[in-house]
Amino acid sequence: MHPPSALSHWPHAPRATERSDVFAPERGGRVLMVEDEPEIARMVEHVFRGAGLVMTAVASGYEAMRLIELDPQGYSLLFADYLLPDMDGLDLCRHLRGIIPGLPVLLSSGSERSEACQQLKLSGPTVFVRKPYLPAHLIRNVRNLMMRSLQAA
Repeated sequence: MHPPSALSHWPHAPRATERSDVFAPERGGRVLMVEDEPEIARMVEHVFRGAGLVMTAVASGYEAMRLIELDPQGYSLLFADYLLPDMDGLDLCRHLRGIIPGLPVLLSSGSERSEACQQLKLSGPTVFVRKPYLPAHLIRNVRNLMMRSLQAA
């Protein structure tokens, strides 16, 4: 049984969910999720924890940049919403890939943004998922991106 989610303090501080059976690729096995909608963040956190993934969730692009700058090798994948309150997900992805070349990205949006993903695919593994998404589809995409990253390393 997991303790109650720290998401009740959203968006005050990032938090990590830890498990001993975590899928742990070379760069730490942690997913950085950038999602400003608390309900979606809570659902994704629950799904990821259930799949044995470790994640840190933040509500803004600037928070994500700060975490990556503090620990550039601590994250295996970026899961970002395309529309964030402080920047768009495309700009965030480009900035973070400047710090971590080839960082796998799962970009999500409620509207079609696959053309943006085509641009991102030039600089590393990228998948676009349109909201609403199925939990199993989300986990499959995360694991596939992580595995592709490991195989490329």
